Amino acid sequence: MEKFIIHIGYPKTATTSIQNGWLYQLHQDELINYFGKFRVEGSEYEKYSMELYYDMLREEVDPFEKMDFSSDVPNIVSHEVLTKPLLFKKRRHDVQSLDYSKSAEMEPFEIPKVLGKMFEDISDEITIWVTLRNQQELINSLYANYYQYFEADPELNQWDQYLHRVMEENPPTIYDFDQIIDAYRQEFGRENIRVLFFEEFINNRDIFAESLRKMLQISEEDFYESVNINKHDNKKKQTTDGYFRDGTNTTGRLLKRTLRRAGLFNTVKYGLIRTLGRNRYGDLIHERFMDEVQIKKPTQGQKEQMLERFSDSNKNLHMDFDIPKQKLEKYEYIR
Repeated sequence: MEKFIIHIGYPKTATTSIQNGWLYQLHQDELINYFGKFRVEGSEYEKYSMELYYDMLREEVDPFEKMDFSSDVPNIVSHEVLTKPLLFKKRRHDVQSLDYSKSAEMEPFEIPKVLGKMFEDISDEITIWVTLRNQQELINSLYANYYQYFEADPELNQWDQYLHRVMEENPPTIYDFDQIIDAYRQEFGRENIRVLFFEEFINNRDIFAESLRKMLQISEEDFYESVNINKHDNKKKQTTDGYFRDGTNTTGRLLKRTLRRAGLFNTVKYGLIRTLGRNRYGDLIHERFMDEVQIKKPTQGQKEQMLERFSDSNKNLHMDFDIPKQKLEKYEYIR
C-alpha cells in the first residue's frame, strides 16, 4: 500500500519555501509524488493544488479521482490551511466576496477526523508532519501576513486588539499546539506524528533539512542534489519594531466597495488575472491601490503574556510527544 505524508502547516513556518523550493523540486526529480500546494505561474498543477484542500473536505467531491498515487516514492500532501485559524478563513471569504463552504467553516480540530475517514481505505501508512513556531512570533506573524482581512474592521485593525481577542479565547485554540497534535494522534497514532521547528529552519537549516530528509526517506546524495536548502521565499519586510504590509488605500477601498455592491468583484479580479497573469496583476494592485502599513511586533510584556498563556500546552509537547525540553526552552516555548 502507498505511503502518505500529510503536511498540515502551520502557516508562517516557511511553508512557501518548503513547498516551492523543496517539495516541488523533489517532485520534479521523481523523489516524491507531490500533491500541492505550490505556485508555478501558468501551471495547470497550480490551480489543482490550490483547490485540493477544498476538494478534500467537501463530502460530495472525491479528490482521489485526481490523484495518481505512487507506490515507489512517498506521496506528499501539503497545505498550511489545515492549521489556519478559523477566523482567518472566514475573513478571507468575507474580504474576497467568496461564498462560504463547509471547508471554509471547518474548525481545524475537526479536520483530523475528516482526513482519517478519507484515508482509511487508501493507506494504512500515513505520517502527519507539523512545523511549529513559538506563539509569540507565530501569532504576530500571522496577523501581519493576513492584515488585509482586518484592515477595515475597527475592532481588529490594530495588533493590540487582535492579540486581546486571541488571549480571551477559551482553550483549546489553534495555538494550543499540544491539543491540535493530540487530535491528529487520536486519528493516526502517536508513532505517526512528526514535529519540526521553524526556529531550526531559521537558525540551523542543516538540522531542519536532515529531519525532513529522514522523514521522506531520501538518500543524502539525492536529497541535497535536488534541494537548495538555503532558499527562503516569502520573507516579509520588517524592522525591529514591526512588519511592513500592504494596506488598501482610499482609492482601493472605494473601488472594492463599488465592485462588491455591483456583484462584480471576483469577475473583475479573476478576469484581470487571466489577462495579465498573477504576477503582473499583483504588481498593478500594489502600485495603484496599496499603501505600506507597519504592523507592530509584540512588546516584551505581550511576549511574557503569550508565554504564560501557552506554557502548559508547550510543556505537554515534552511530556506527551517526547520533544526535548532543552529545545523548547532554547526556542522560547517554555521557560
